[in-house]
Amino acid sequence: MKHFNKGWLLFGVALILLILPCLAAAQEQTGNIQGVVKDRSGAVIPGVEITAASEQRTITTISDEIGYYRFLNLLPGVYTVAAKMAGFQPVTREDVTVQLGRTLQVNFDMTPAGTAVTVTVTGAQEPIVDVSSSKTSTNITQNQIDLLAKGLNFSSVIDFAPGTRYEGKAGGFQIDGASGAENTFIVDGVEVTRIVNGTLGSTKNVPLEFVKEVQVKSAGYEAEYGGATGGVVNVVTKGGTNDFHGEIRLEYTSDTWRGADNPSLRLSPFDPTRKTAEYFYNPYRKDKTRFLNPNYSLSGPLVKDKLWFFGAYAPQYNRYQQRTQLIKPIAAGDTKTTVLNERIFQTVSRSDYAVGRLDYAASSKLTLFGSYNWSPYKSEGATIGSQVSSQSTFDYPRYAFQGGFTPSWQVSYGANYAVTPKLILSFRGGKTYLNDKGGNYDIPVGIQHNIVSAACSVAKYGSCPAGTTTTGNINITTNYLTQFDITNRWNLNGDATYIVKLFGQQHIFRGGYQTNLLNNNVLAGTSAARLYLYYGGSYLGQTGPYGYYATYYFSREGNVNSSNQGFFVQDQWQIHRRLTLNVGLRIEKEYVPAFPITAAGHPDLSAELLKMGNTNPINFGWGDKLAPRIGGAWDVFGNNKLKVSGSYSVFYDTMKYE
Repeated sequence: MKHFNKGWLLFGVALILLILPCLAAAQEQTGNIQGVVKDRSGAVIPGVEITAASEQRTITTISDEIGYYRFLNLLPGVYTVAAKMAGFQPVTREDVTVQLGRTLQVNFDMTPAGTAVTVTVTGAQEPIVDVSSSKTSTNITQNQIDLLAKGLNFSSVIDFAPGTRYEGKAGGFQIDGASGAENTFIVDGVEVTRIVNGTLGSTKNVPLEFVKEVQVKSAGYEAEYGGATGGVVNVVTKGGTNDFHGEIRLEYTSDTWRGADNPSLRLSPFDPTRKTAEYFYNPYRKDKTRFLNPNYSLSGPLVKDKLWFFGAYAPQYNRYQQRTQLIKPIAAGDTKTTVLNERIFQTVSRSDYAVGRLDYAASSKLTLFGSYNWSPYKSEGATIGSQVSSQSTFDYPRYAFQGGFTPSWQVSYGANYAVTPKLILSFRGGKTYLNDKGGNYDIPVGIQHNIVSAACSVAKYGSCPAGTTTTGNINITTNYLTQFDITNRWNLNGDATYIVKLFGQQHIFRGGYQTNLLNNNVLAGTSAARLYLYYGGSYLGQTGPYGYYATYYFSREGNVNSSNQGFFVQDQWQIHRRLTLNVGLRIEKEYVPAFPITAAGHPDLSAELLKMGNTNPINFGWGDKLAPRIGGAWDVFGNNKLKVSGSYSVFYDTMKYE
């Protein structure tokens, strides 16, 4: 019976989606304005001309037979909304801020012609609340970003959203109680979440100089969003306007302008039971740092009222110097450390960020955009910590040659087409690229990496080989080499929005299809054996004259592909002018591929296990992830100033490659 019900449910969803004439739903990059026009007596006025004007363009619509008007898929920004009709005095609403994913209710009360003045209301005089939404979300606009205390990149404003905080031990941002690997990050309609671990990588964390708005959805969000049990972070980059704007700015800071480094919490090295916690303070008070961030941007019209551009470049240069102490290995009974030597280590890094965006109003019905983000990262040098006890690790001569280069870029494109004022089609697509091979400079190839895990005791054995009386590396710091670790993500999304009145009640239907095509091509691993020495130790009750050793090999190799697909349908149902229901359903299909497993690489596996390991080990069919969403919003006073809302939703995370 359960299978039968699922089948009919999937059939119903598919039928509804076929009725909606488009490829389907993308992550929203726009907002909406709607409202009703009335006269002084409270009667609705059909046929009123309503305009919404921004710095880019002006859009016009007509109020319908019951006085309603709507502007769908407006780019975020500040608008002036005006109403005019013969026989009535014009009314203008200024400073209406359209935000990502929000529908603003802007109503007009018109007076008969002959009144001496035009009525103008500014957004500051009367705040507007999205009284139709039941989701929990926070929008951080460009004006708010300018006023906030923040860092350089968009992640620095995420935790201004209620219920959000950064927690390194949880893998990143915790949104609504979820871990850092359970969120989705979107830039210009394209998902940039790392497919390996589900976090936001530094190369996709674009500077706030490029950002027009950040939206953080934390609960009750629409069925068009999947792949997250935490939050959805949605970012839109800036675009050009009909006026030319340019900026050159330089930001600089160094250790001279900051206080001492904060202490770190650690287990006391003087307690052999490892049960005592203590704060460790930088022996030299603070490390030396220097940060330089020039910004260049230019925007404006290529064709006035038709084609606009925005371009910016904001590299970030960072230098970090750390003075490291070589300390005497701590022995039983020691109560303080003995410093034997000190040495200065340095890393220099450069994060390049550049963006180019075009917005094109092909007609009053069709708008298009395209953007390109370039964000490679390069580092040189290495640091090893404030204190080490291994002489060989301290003396290693090639730290200055270590580092790496990480190529990264993203392209996004999209279109909105108003077939009629009641039918809107949208499409989003794009690709993200990352070659996560940073850290592969100066990695020895074919050299065994010898590591002392338990030190040799001269008192016990009489003599010890060089470099074995302390734990740590004997010869080199690592032989793990990433030749390439390329991830590609292709997004193809679209949506159809249809407004209709059924039995006298307004419905805004939306439905669609989404697909993420994923690829990971990797060749990484130890280029020779890694040898661990355990002097005086035993393994499974056995030991040699000096203890035992363990040989370790590890590699990641393969070129795999997978796809995550989703269908959704949702309805914003206004059952009363002050009460809105938001209902939807999402279904998904997903599989996680297996990297190739060979007999040569896994000689201990049977033929049956080898065969099983080369299939898709994790596979969710269309009926496995049914995610209903239902919510309600009540405009308490009917004046768009206070709402009460609630929701019940089912969310599913997507599986990660690691």
